[in-house]
Amino acid sequence: MLIFEGELKSKIELYSLGQKLKELSDNNSLVAIQMLDSLNIWSLAHIESAVWHSINALKNNHLISNTLAIELLLYLAGERQISKAIEEYGLKERTRKVLGIIIGSNHHNIHLAFNELLSLYSLELNKKILNPTAEKYEYFSKKFIQEGYIKDNLSYQGIETVLLQRIALLALG
Repeated sequence: MLIFEGELKSKIELYSLGQKLKELSDNNSLVAIQMLDSLNIWSLAHIESAVWHSINALKNNHLISNTLAIELLLYLAGERQISKAIEEYGLKERTRKVLGIIIGSNHHNIHLAFNELLSLYSLELNKKILNPTAEKYEYFSKKFIQEGYIKDNLSYQGIETVLLQRIALLALG
C-alpha cells in the first residue's frame, strides 16, 4: 500500500480522473486506487482501519459495493450509501489538496502508477502527510456537533475515536 498527500497544481476533470484511475489499476494489476479530498482524512489510523476492513470485506465476499476502491471510500466515510460517501469524501472541481491510496501486491507496479499520477496531475507532494490540522479539526468537530456529538468530547483523539467507531460499525453491517 502507498499513501500520498499533495496539492494539485492544475485543475482536473473528474470524469477523466476516474477513467485514468481505473486504467492505471487495470494496467498495473493493482487491487485499488482511490483519490480523495485530504480534508476528510484525519489520520493514518483512519486510513489503516478503512483499508483493513475493506480488504477483509473483499476476502469474505461481504462487499457493500462492487469494487475495492469504492469499498475503501465507504469505509473511510463510515457510510453505506455510495452517493453520500462520494459527496462528502470524493474529489470536487474545487479540490486542491488530495490524498491518494494505492493498494496492490506488487511494489514495482504501485510505484509505476504513483509516478504516472504525479506527472499527469502535477501533484506537489506534502511531506507532513496526515497530520491533523486546525482546519481538519474545525471541519470534523462542526460536522460531528451537527450530528449530535458533544463538543467537550471532540478532542483530537475524540475525533479519531468517532471515525474508527464508524468504520467498525459499518463492518458489523
